[in-house]
Amino acid sequence: MRRLAFPYLLAVLVTWVSIGAPAHAEERLLIIANPAVPVAEMDVNELNRIFMLKRQVWPDGSPVVPVNREASSEERKRFSEKVLGRSMRSLAKYWNQMQFKGFMPPVVQESDEAVTAFVRHVEGAIGYVVAEHPPEGVQVLGEIQ
Repeated sequence: MRRLAFPYLLAVLVTWVSIGAPAHAEERLLIIANPAVPVAEMDVNELNRIFMLKRQVWPDGSPVVPVNREASSEERKRFSEKVLGRSMRSLAKYWNQMQFKGFMPPVVQESDEAVTAFVRHVEGAIGYVVAEHPPEGVQVLGEIQ
């Protein structure tokens, strides 16, 4: 009986490691904003309006500055699916069309740390990061599972 236990456990461990869920599957995306942004929470519909460039100003009239992760990031793919409801290709085409109409697409940052730093220092900025705890110097407006 003891002889079978080790190979069995080894097989289970190898299978678990090779088939395990992606690291991002259980992580949550926090919606973060500059501390000067005049809202306390953000729902998915309003977040969609911001990133689809349909809402350009905050309630106090200050400009909204949406911040995206780079197109190749898993975070951006999750955000695009869950909030924007569009594929990456469809979004690129949409933002190109909006740019021709005079609207700038969301700013792109290469890491969660870069998004946090940008949001912390740019008034009106709003973005998303993967985080267990709220980053310092920003306000958290919500989360996406």
